[in-house]
Formats: sequence, structure tokens, C-alpha cells
Amino acid sequence: MRTQKKKGTQMKRVAVLSLLFVFVYAGCKQVISKPMVQTENVELTLTQSTANGSVSATVDGNPLTFTENKAQVEKGKTVVFTAVPADGYRVKKWTGTDNPASTDKTAVLTVKENATVSVEFESTAVPVQKFNVTFTQPKLGSLKAQLDGTPFTGGEVEKGKVIVFTADIPGCCRIKQWNGTDTPAHTNPLATLTVSAPVTVSVDLEYNSIVDSSLLTINNGVLEKCDPAAEGVVEIPAGVTAIKDEAFKSCPYITGVLIPNSVTEIGKEAFYECERLTAISIPEGVTSIGKSAFYNCKRLTAVDIPNSVTTIGEVAFVYCSQLRSITLPKDLTVISRRMFYQCNDLETIQLPESITDIGAGAFDYCTNLEAITLPKRITEIKGDTFSNCRSLRTFNWGEAQVRTIGSSAFENCGLNDIVLPKTVTAINKRAFANSHIESIKITSENIEMGELIVYNCERLKNFVILSQSCTFNFSSDDSHNRYYKLFSFEELIRYGKPYGDPPRFNTRWALRGIVPSGLKVTVKLETVKNTLVSPGGIPATQITVDPALK
Repeated sequence: MRTQKKKGTQMKRVAVLSLLFVFVYAGCKQVISKPMVQTENVELTLTQSTANGSVSATVDGNPLTFTENKAQVEKGKTVVFTAVPADGYRVKKWTGTDNPASTDKTAVLTVKENATVSVEFESTAVPVQKFNVTFTQPKLGSLKAQLDGTPFTGGEVEKGKVIVFTADIPGCCRIKQWNGTDTPAHTNPLATLTVSAPVTVSVDLEYNSIVDSSLLTINNGVLEKCDPAAEGVVEIPAGVTAIKDEAFKSCPYITGVLIPNSVTEIGKEAFYECERLTAISIPEGVTSIGKSAFYNCKRLTAVDIPNSVTTIGEVAFVYCSQLRSITLPKDLTVISRRMFYQCNDLETIQLPESITDIGAGAFDYCTNLEAITLPKRITEIKGDTFSNCRSLRTFNWGEAQVRTIGSSAFENCGLNDIVLPKTVTAINKRAFANSHIESIKITSENIEMGELIVYNCERLKNFVILSQSCTFNFSSDDSHNRYYKLFSFEELIRYGKPYGDPPRFNTRWALRGIVPSGLKVTVKLETVKNTLVSPGGIPATQITVDPALK
């Protein structure tokens, strides 16, 4: 009996020891499977500063300390060197950095092995050699450049300066190579040029797929139709003179279009609902773009319209929701009705001084549009022109002689304050309704205002009127029993259950909209105050008369 008990105890001990061994082994295995990563340092030598200037270095934003001109740096780190020339001197060149020919005050070195870095200064009295640098635009997309952190468009540049080029290439193609840059073989959208000789920079593209020309119907030089099954980039053959109405209508798989110099006309609805179209090249020589030409091309991101174009039809870019950049021809005279309706991503646009008319609703629902400068020949802002431009913060009247602001011209707009020029004599209904506007100043001698121009403007705090006379153009909708004011309207509404035969209802007058309690109205004349009280509908207690108002 004792022997069996002793034997059982021994077996338990063996089991416990076995388990303990398993745990220890597993722990050791985990430790072994994750060896410590050791960093490798290399030696960096920095030539001592001279009387003509000094140089310092940082790694990861921290100063790098050198002892007897040497420092240890972790391999793979990037060291940033900053030169400070003495008075009367400038950087001539760097030695040992990633871009040694640069004459910039800052240089970098990605440390791979032991290295020696130095900077050479030269007197500013020595003339700086300059070279002409230009660059050409790709057939699709765009190429931009920066010099010393500012946009560069081409011209004479000092030797050793570094120009940074950025290619904005649409999804239908990719970069094949750069030409004229420091590293032409690479396919990145960024490239640099260290100026050392006259050069023209360009970028070559490759297209993801090319549409077979057999899918295009061409008769007598007119491209009449593209097969809806076409997929990829369309390269229209040379010799085609016109793109007919609806030629590419509802071709959902084309991604880019290259138009030859022979084309002079793009017809109505030519690219209607080409939903995957990301880029198009419109050459010099095209004179007209038809109505709804790019309707609902919602992936189109940029369009450069040449100066040869004189007319662009109505609603040409409606629902181009991803359109971020557009260049208009310098002699264009009309922005047609709803031309950019719901171009949500459009942030800025430069309107040529040749523009004489901006159509109704031209920028309606351009929700990201931030700034506008009016051309000097504009005399009217038509209805809905800038309505629903919720990001619009800067509105520059320039030299424009605007006389009339149309209905809902700035309704639901993002402007915080607005000073109307002296030429504005009429503000039509709902001009600023439902907006976040906080301050309005009217400066004209005489002003006529329509109903509800500031309806539901709850943030409006200051309303200044310098006018000698103020009249209202309030319409009364007798058929609906509505009577309008500046901030509100009254309407006769029915309530309760019908009674009688024929059925009738109880009725009462209801007020829609209120005058903000924090509003302060300032005018120059008592007569203007009286008009604002009735029929304007503003409480007399919120109006101050100041004859010295300016």
C-alpha cells in the first residue's frame, strides 16, 4: 500500500516538473523569437566653419553635436544642414550632401556610410550666373513648379537653385519618365532640378488603355459617335474638325480624351454623363463648347480651356462635382446660366476681365468656392448666382459697377460681412436669406429692397444704411394671403376641423421669420427709419439715427 502511494507521489512530481519545463521552454522560445534590433552608427565629418559663414546640423529636429568636427549618426537617418553666410557672402556650393550643386542655405544628407560634408561661400559682389528654365504641360493633367517656396512659371534662374516640379496626373494614365530633371528615370509625381544650364522640363505619360479607333464613327471630318463599349483613353485622329452633338453621350467607360489641333467645335452634350472621364485636352483652335457638353462628368478634376474659345454653352459643367481647377479663355465674355452648378470641389476660379455677363445660378451649389473677384464690366449679379456657396468668405467687387443684386443671389451663402458699392441701387427678394451674414452696409444714395432679403439671417448684428431714401418692392400674394417684410412674412393659415356646408375652417395670421433680437440698425435719416419700421417690419427700438454716419 505504501509502495503504491509513494509511486503515485513520484508520478505527480514528474508531471509538475514536466509542466514547469514546458513553460520555461515556451518563455525562452518567445525571447529567442524576438531578438533585439541593434542600430548601426556611421561617422559624419563636418568641415569647420570659416570667417565667411557658419553651418549647423540637426537630426530628427534635434541639434547634432560635433566633437573635433566628427559625430556619430544612426545609419539611414536624414541630417539637415543649415548654412549662415556672413554679411556680403552667399552659398556657392555644398560638398557631400544629397544635392551638392545646390546654392540653397539648407541641404540634406541621408546617411548610408561614413561621409564628409562642407559648404563653400562666395562674395555677393561676384555676378551670379543665370539660365533660362521652362516647362511644358503634359497632354493630360498638369505640371506646376516652385522656386524658393513660391510658384514658378518659367524664366531666368540663378545657377545652383533648386526647382521642385509637381505633376498632377489623372487616373487614366501614369508617369513614364521625366525629361530635364535631376532624376529623369523615376516615375514619382515630384521631381527636382538643380539649375546648371538652360533646360526645358517635361513629363511623358503612359495611358492605362487606349480605345481602338474602330469604335469611333467619323464622316467628312466630323466625329459623330463613339461606341458606348469603348473603354480607356480616346485619341481622336488628326484631321477631325468637329465633335458632333452627343458624340460621346453616355460612354461610361472612357477615362480620358486627347483632341487634335484640327478640331474647332465641341458640340452640345458631346461628353454628356461620361462618368469615368478624368481628364481631357482641349487644344488651341477650338472656338466653341456646346450646351451641357460635360454634363455630369463627375470625375473630371481639371480643365484648361484655350484662349481660342469664345463661347461656352449653358450648364456646360453641371454636376462636375470633383472639378477642382478650371482655366477660362482670356477673351470670354459670358459665363452662361448654371455653367458650374454643383461643382462642389471648385475652390477658386479666376474670371477674365473680358466677362460682361454672369448667368443666373452660374455658381449655385459650388459649396467649396472660397473667393471671387468680379470683372470690371459686370453690372448685375443675377438670381442664384452665388447661392449655396457655403464656403465663400471673400467677395471682391473690384472695379465692377454693379447696380442690381438678383433674387437669392447670395442665399445660404458663407459671407460674414458685405459692403455694397455705391452703384448698387436695387436688392431683390431673398438676396441674403438663410445666410450666416453678420454685417451688411448699404452705401448708395438711394436703395430699393425686395421682400425677405435677410429672411432667417439669425446671426445678423449690424445693418447700416447710408442711403438718403429707402423704398421697398414687397409683393403681396393675395391668392395665398401672404404679406411680406424684410425679415419675415405673415400668412393666413387654417386650423381646426372643418365646419358648415360647404366646409369652412377657422383661420389666423401666422408670422414666419423674426427680426434677430441682437440686431442693431443704423441709418442717417429719420425718414429712412420710418420706412424700415413700416412697411419694413423692423422694431423702432432697434433702429438708431446718426446724421454723421459714414
